[in-house]
Amino acid sequence: RIPELAAMKTVGFQDMAIFGLVVGESVMIFLIGAISGLGIAAVGLIFFSDVTAANQMGVVSLDVTTFISGLVLAVVTGIAVGTQPALQAKRLRVIDALRSA
Repeated sequence: RIPELAAMKTVGFQDMAIFGLVVGESVMIFLIGAISGLGIAAVGLIFFSDVTAANQMGVVSLDVTTFISGLVLAVVTGIAVGTQPALQAKRLRVIDALRSA
């Protein structure tokens, strides 16, 4: 990734644009995981609702607030995790990056 970021800086990308791209990529990866996980959970609840009723576990559901909370948590986590690599990419010196590639 370092040579790719160096090439982007060489063609004129600003530091904040690089920062935004790296954080945005992190958020997208986390959102894809969250949506996949919540989708699998929703399908699992449909198929296993009879099992939970038989075990008297109570009502298990995936309502809108749970879904939205999962997505918000994914965005916040994506920002938190993506900030450090984004700061490193923002501070990247083109000559050093191209030399190491």
